[in-house]
Amino acid sequence: MSAVSVPSVGADRPPAVPPRAGPRWWPGSPGTVALAAVGVVAASSYLAFGWMVAGGFAWWLVPMALAWATLRVGVDHAIGAGAGTRSRPRAALVLVLRLGLAGLVALLVGEALLLAACSARVDRELAGVHQVRIHAERQRLRADQLAPLRSQRDQIERRIEVDRPAVDELRRQVSAEAPTITPADQSLPTGVAYHQLVTDYTTRNTALQGEVAARRATDHEIARVAALPLPAPSPAFVDTQARDDDLLARQEALRRVIDRHPSVEVWSWLLVVVVLVADVLPVLAVTRPRPASAAADPAVDVPAVEQVEQVEQVEQVEESND
Repeated sequence: MSAVSVPSVGADRPPAVPPRAGPRWWPGSPGTVALAAVGVVAASSYLAFGWMVAGGFAWWLVPMALAWATLRVGVDHAIGAGAGTRSRPRAALVLVLRLGLAGLVALLVGEALLLAACSARVDRELAGVHQVRIHAERQRLRADQLAPLRSQRDQIERRIEVDRPAVDELRRQVSAEAPTITPADQSLPTGVAYHQLVTDYTTRNTALQGEVAARRATDHEIARVAALPLPAPSPAFVDTQARDDDLLARQEALRRVIDRHPSVEVWSWLLVVVVLVADVLPVLAVTRPRPASAAADPAVDVPAVEQVEQVEQVEQVEESND
């Protein structure tokens, strides 16, 4: 059987291999620009959050921010490189996890940026809280000063409550027997008993009046001490209050500011949305769908693919002829 003459097209050239479906990583390419944006956003986010946690800038935040940016760039690079090789459910799961991470970062960074934007109000709120605590401590010290005087007054008051009924009863008896006692009865038993009753009444009443006077003097002393300026708290207490401005205290102060100014919460969510969009857009740019056909992809060498197809057709014809 005669062989069919088929022109050899590109037989001496190796077959062209179609490029990968993922993004290309060369300087200035969209994929590289997107990863650079991811790194910048990640480092800036970490610095903002670290600033909030540390209460100010610290040099150790810079290397940690760079390490976090490197990790985020590596993760997004892996996501973008495998964008065309994963199944749709797996790719969707990876994208959902990445968007969840972006949402968490946006919440934390949005809170940090809001704290920075409202730092003056937060500082005033903290100062007000500290003053309230210092005033409460001064009132506690004043209460400690008044406690012994008030305890003494209470004891006097209890003695008066016990003695007053007995004195009133003696006064009633003296008043009742006084008209029945005559000068002739002075040496008689009835007269002696009456004089003893009067003596008991006088003694008990004098003691009662002394307790009333002591209560009055104690009341004056309590009023005098209460009118004095409040005592100053210890320097250690004041220093502790001055240093009570950690993250939790600032968060509570920010919540009180938001309660008084509801519009601040709107700005808080706007900051979260801005950070989320800035973090998500580069990832979406890296993992965007690629054209399925080689002709639709400008990176594919179309003539080389056609040559490969022609070579395969020639090989099939030769095998059928043999």
